[in-house]
Amino acid sequence: MARAVTRSIPFDEFLCINGMYDRHLKTLTDLSKILLEELTVERERVHPDYIIVLEVVLCNFFISKKHNVHLSIPLMSGYWSKNSRPKQNNTITYRILKHIIDGLLESKFIRMVKNYSSGVASIGKTGRTRIYETTPKLKKLFDQYQLNETAIIQQIGHPQYPFVQLKDFRPTRKKRQKFRPRAKQLRLEKYRNSYVDVMEQELRSYNQFLSQVHLDLYVTDKEEETIRREMAQKINDDDELVLRELQLHKKFIYRIFNNRSWESGGRFYGGWWLSIKSKWRQRITINNNVTTEIDYSSMHFTMLYQDCKSEIDEELTAGNKFDSSGLFDPYDLQNFNPKWQGAEIPDNRNMVKDAMNIMLNSSDEKEALVVIRNDKDKFPRIPTGFRTWKSFTDHILSCHKGIADKFYIGAGSHYQFKDSQIASRVMSNMANKHNACVLPVHDSFIVEASKSESLMREMREVANEMGYKIPLTVSPTPKKDETTSYKNIMTINKDDCSNYFKRLQDHFDTLPVIYQDDVLIPPSFNPEKFRKLTWREEYQD
Repeated sequence: MARAVTRSIPFDEFLCINGMYDRHLKTLTDLSKILLEELTVERERVHPDYIIVLEVVLCNFFISKKHNVHLSIPLMSGYWSKNSRPKQNNTITYRILKHIIDGLLESKFIRMVKNYSSGVASIGKTGRTRIYETTPKLKKLFDQYQLNETAIIQQIGHPQYPFVQLKDFRPTRKKRQKFRPRAKQLRLEKYRNSYVDVMEQELRSYNQFLSQVHLDLYVTDKEEETIRREMAQKINDDDELVLRELQLHKKFIYRIFNNRSWESGGRFYGGWWLSIKSKWRQRITINNNVTTEIDYSSMHFTMLYQDCKSEIDEELTAGNKFDSSGLFDPYDLQNFNPKWQGAEIPDNRNMVKDAMNIMLNSSDEKEALVVIRNDKDKFPRIPTGFRTWKSFTDHILSCHKGIADKFYIGAGSHYQFKDSQIASRVMSNMANKHNACVLPVHDSFIVEASKSESLMREMREVANEMGYKIPLTVSPTPKKDETTSYKNIMTINKDDCSNYFKRLQDHFDTLPVIYQDDVLIPPSFNPEKFRKLTWREEYQD
């Protein structure tokens, strides 16, 4: 996917209409035909895939119009050459895309806002990314055909959809570089094996399961705008902003592996819930039901102590005699630092946590210190009692003597692989045994509050199967209205949530609606009706 530029969202080459939304599928087809009649292209040269690409383009412009931002589209022939990138929809060619964009421009359905010359991260070369916006003429058609965002999803059925991604080793940081460069994404052909095929099939099945579920954020319209502003990021040294939009149609997940290895990394990414701040995650709803988040406490360091069969220092357990499988807080070093008082204690704990994770994921001490010194948000000051950041990180090592040799060797990616394997099993068990959708957030999971007990049980059992005993932490669930159980229960004025209820109604307009005691009941996933879409089942058959 191309990098977004100022005040725009990137073109998503895998957008489509959810196949279960028959009305909207027909709407898009009809709209495409109308546009096709107006586009000034040489009809005899129109490729059979023209209409398919046009629908992808229309979905992208609708999303940009919905969020009131521009759309950035890379228009370089090399960018769209077949198999030129690791993540690519080969149905879209430069020739077809340019014909469509030129036709939309000539017919005044869109207009060019800016013509940026910028680096495109996906191919690592300088190219031309153009910025477009919809005109009132196209907006009128969108309104006329009542297209809505709820019906737009990503094409997980496409053979090139990137369910599994593999990255190269990260390049070393050069002298004048502030941060270490990101790793290049690799093409899978060279590294593909049967294990990759299984993962892709599993992810395709689970994402099809997700496609049946309505995921949303129960927030007021004003809070939506707040989230949008929070997601804005400053780039370079100017005052321009790159806007990362809250795109609720992006609910499908994929796995990213690192260091050219299928046992390094492997965590799940892609879902919109991963892009919002943690404070908003308790407002996530699944099929209009409130959710709760359950996470493995201090997962990597608890696993490290158990793998190393090391006893935990008494100072880390407040004097209690815990063994390496017991509950402890590896980030709470206040017993080692009597000068830490008052508000300093939680602030310093957060800095210890961030520093320990950086140290675990860094390949050497120098790299870790560079990251710590440059991140002024997480490390605004050196904690009381230390003169330098190095003395602070050395102190952390002395407090964790039992696992000190695991820092500065890049061990973090290995433990990310372990937690991703645990996550995969938890998601599988919840889908198969409980017909429950869970949203992974690395070492935690979001689930309907009514399914939380089942999730905790599965998390404990899976960890035990992998040879670990890891304590769980349950995030608070929003207060409920006792009269309605777990339906429509957020203590927010519903009149201020017009966007949320519009999306909910759009979802239910296309699905069987069940009412019980005048309460809207979301349709449940029927494993018999959609048997081939259940987790792992396609692969097993």
